[in-house]
Amino acid sequence: MNFFMLVLLFLFARYHFITVIIMFVYSIIAAIYLPFGITYGQLNGGLLYALRETNITEAFDNILIYPGYYYLLSLLVILSSSYYVYSYWKYGKKSKHILKQLIFLILFPFIFILLPSGDHVTDAVKQSIYFFENIEKFEQSFNSQPTWDIISVDKKNNNIVVVIGESVNREYLSLYGYHHQTTPFLNKANGIFIDGYIATAPFTTYSLSRTLAQTLDKEEINFANNIVTLAKQAGYKTYWISNQGVIGIHDSLISQIAMYADNIKFLNEKTSINRYRDDFDLLDELDKILVEDPSPKIIFVHMYGSHNNPCKRLFNYPNSYNLQYGIKFNCYLATLNKLDAFIENINNQLIQANKDYSLIYFSDHGQKMSFDENNQVMIQHSGKYKQGYKVPLFIIKSNIKDHIYTKKNLSAFHFLDLFANEIGVKSDQLSTEFKFEAFPLESNIMVKTYDELAYYDELLDDKIIDQ
Repeated sequence: MNFFMLVLLFLFARYHFITVIIMFVYSIIAAIYLPFGITYGQLNGGLLYALRETNITEAFDNILIYPGYYYLLSLLVILSSSYYVYSYWKYGKKSKHILKQLIFLILFPFIFILLPSGDHVTDAVKQSIYFFENIEKFEQSFNSQPTWDIISVDKKNNNIVVVIGESVNREYLSLYGYHHQTTPFLNKANGIFIDGYIATAPFTTYSLSRTLAQTLDKEEINFANNIVTLAKQAGYKTYWISNQGVIGIHDSLISQIAMYADNIKFLNEKTSINRYRDDFDLLDELDKILVEDPSPKIIFVHMYGSHNNPCKRLFNYPNSYNLQYGIKFNCYLATLNKLDAFIENINNQLIQANKDYSLIYFSDHGQKMSFDENNQVMIQHSGKYKQGYKVPLFIIKSNIKDHIYTKKNLSAFHFLDLFANEIGVKSDQLSTEFKFEAFPLESNIMVKTYDELAYYDELLDDKIIDQ
């Protein structure tokens, strides 16, 4: 029915210059969006947030992940639309078909407002309005003062490091049972490793904003009450070192949370074209802090991780994988090896500092593995599949002498509770039930997809590529 109505639109529109141009513009917009639409579906608020944060380097990365035939389809739409205008100019401009023009004017709003075929247009308008309305809310929230009501603080560790990963699906970590040994250090490390941690959303902005800041009813976010302001109000000195970019008026919501820290270091600071930096460069910055500052402190380390083009994230790190599913999948597994080495390096640095420590790691969101026409793996964000939310969470501590593996679902909406209990903070605004050592069994866990809240258990589940 949708296709039939669209054909009617083009047929009745071709008899007048204005209606021809309307359909031509509509077709060009559709052609530009086509590769993204095939992958992510209709335009929505989540994609608008991602677009707002994307720099030129990341944009090219995103463009390169799609199969070539997606762009051939876009080109075909553009050529067809151009011929549509040409055919009107050559054959139809002298014709007067008032009735057909009238039918078009009736059909156009009818299709795009009342029929399912117009949902993608009307929803895009709604999402755009929602996007700009919420940007204003977020800015107001950032400009307000934190309202943490802390009852007591019991500092237990001198050095606390929170590592925020990027684009890691825990199903591909050998720590969680994957066949290939992607995490040899973590497989044996002493700590608490949680198998069941579920990200709040399938991409960075939605996920980290709801993980690192106080969220009411999983929608209303108080950005002033965030992980950094909680640590500062508890009396810790705070550092934020990041391999993500910061530009200015286009700063992400996450970089704005970082701005609350006492000391801030962005490896890609003040550049609109973020040059690639190795995550291992973060280790040098961390080492300086540990050596120069003996006071109790919390250091947030934001990685660039695997992201959309994992091969570019390896730098000189070796890739020992040669599986049949393409270079990007092999590179993705290698970036997990690199992550394992990254965590091992931080752990060694904390040991050398000769103070009690906690090392917490989680990833912002997972990734789904899809196949192109050549049976090569494409690595994608996904709001419809559980793989977009299956992420690792663990804590390595100086006083934990065993490898503790906990298989139980836990929503990232409770990360602030976990963090508060780990740094010894009690507040009526946070739950004391959620600790790394023990937390209640959760059912009916909800996640934020691209445009709505959904039950995690009702999402699709994809097979692991394990050969």
